[in-house]
Amino acid sequence: MNWLGRLTQLLALSTLPLIGVFWADWSEATAIAYYWCETAIVVSFVALRLVIHRRRTKRRGHYVEKQTSTNGRPPKRGIGTYNATFLTTATAFGFGNLVFLVVLLGLFGSRVGGGELDLEDLREGFVIATCFVAIGFLVDLPGIGERPFAWVRLMAEGALSRVFVIYMAIFIGVFGAVMLDRPHTMFAVFFALRLFTDVASNFKQYDPGHPPRFMRLFVKDWPAFDKEWQTERQTRLAAEASDEEPFLGKPGRTPIVASRRT
Repeated sequence: MNWLGRLTQLLALSTLPLIGVFWADWSEATAIAYYWCETAIVVSFVALRLVIHRRRTKRRGHYVEKQTSTNGRPPKRGIGTYNATFLTTATAFGFGNLVFLVVLLGLFGSRVGGGELDLEDLREGFVIATCFVAIGFLVDLPGIGERPFAWVRLMAEGALSRVFVIYMAIFIGVFGAVMLDRPHTMFAVFFALRLFTDVASNFKQYDPGHPPRFMRLFVKDWPAFDKEWQTERQTRLAAEASDEEPFLGKPGRTPIVASRRT
């Protein structure tokens, strides 16, 4: 799927709750719950893409170095997958989102204008969202082995941004609804932040070879700053290029530290 198709898909997912609230009599609590469910769907299908892409391409970026510490002993080095890191992060933060939403809607549901959660409306939204995401996955599937690792990594980063933006929406929305006594703020913030995130994630990241000139106003030693900027950029580009190489036993990403007990 090209960038325009993906942007259209994400915009449809983000605006569905708006249609539900204003035309299908969804409660705002149902719409907010939909955002969490839709994010879980997106994360699941991105993880599936990561698995398929890794098996078909064996790109180095799919493998990460990890260190596992058992009962306080010196950490042992091993090799994990980028997908495992992605899923662990998304699941941990997603569960935190769910706890916050349940507690806040339960405590302040009337003040944020949330209304009652309608499971039937939520189920319908879940089915529609799953269909949208599944269609995008099926469109991507035939040529997924020819895609670079950067393509699937960008999708993973976009999915994580959808997880993290829920925290921002929760805190801004609750502050506006509870502290400023403005009902409906939470849903409005959810919609605005999710829409902005989806649009921004589909445009190429601004990555100039030199710092923008306006930064001269804030930097005393411009030549040194410019040199450091270029060095960091070249290092990052080299790391991204190495991610596209075949995996030959050496992972291509930053070590991940994990602790566990036996």
